[in-house]
This record gives sequence, C-alpha cells and structure tokens, in this order.
Amino acid sequence: MLSLEHALLPEVRCRLDLAGALEVMETLSAGVTELTGEVAHLEEALRRNYRMFEALVCSGADGMAITGPDRRIVRVIKGLMGIDHQFLAGAPIESLAVPEDRALIVNAYNRLLSGDATRIALRVRWIRADDSIVSLDARLTDMLDNRDVQGIVWTYSAL
Repeated sequence: MLSLEHALLPEVRCRLDLAGALEVMETLSAGVTELTGEVAHLEEALRRNYRMFEALVCSGADGMAITGPDRRIVRVIKGLMGIDHQFLAGAPIESLAVPEDRALIVNAYNRLLSGDATRIALRVRWIRADDSIVSLDARLTDMLDNRDVQGIVWTYSAL
C-alpha cells in the first residue's frame, strides 16, 4: 500500500512543503519582531543607566579614572587635568604626576596587587595641561575581580 506522501504528485508535495516553510517563516518573523522590541527596550534601559551613572559621577568626586593592573589608563570618566581623555588612554597613570610622586603610585599598585590592601589613599601632585601643578587626594580601589569594572578605580579631589 502506498502512503499518502508517495501517492501525491511531486508538484503537490512541493506546494505543501512551501506552505509549511511559509508558516515557519511567519513564526520566525513574529519572533524577530518581538525580539526587536525587547532589544529596543534594553537599549533604552542602557542609555538611562548610563545617564544616571554620569550624573552620579559628576556629583561626586572631582575626578575618576580606571586603570589596568599595569597602571595604564583604560578610561578617564571625569578628569581634572585639562587633557583630552582620548590622549590619556594607554598612558601610565604615574606619568601625570610630578616625578617625585611617581614612586608613591607604583608602590600603591604593588600593595594592591599583592593583596596587602584593597583600597589606598594617596596625596599626589599632578601636572595639568597648562603645566601648573595641582595637589589631589586620591583613592585607589582594587576592582580587578569585579566583572563589570576589571580595573583599579581612581577617585580624586583637588585640594
């Protein structure tokens, strides 16, 4: 006995396959439309959270930066030096300090990376873009293990 599928002419089977494919495509299309709406909602939430983060940073310390364990600047979130943030990325943070204070920064990193401390307070003198010197109270916080930060966070205030 022949099955119904074998009994149908190839043209009929092809139409049935196309109808099934069309149904699958319509289902996929509805799913994509739903996901697109969810992505737009998530993007708006990210923009809102970023604006909130920026507002909180601007109302807090005078400045904030993130460095890697190698002391290189990853991101300046709020600067005080009058230097374009883009030019600071990748620079060793101690290069912004007066030569006499650079060892303080290197020693602070050594203490953080060895596990002696997770937060260190420093008073350092920075060289501004106009070559003037400003004294800062700085706080370094080891957030290398925080998956959202993965760096050493500097917060600083001018004296």
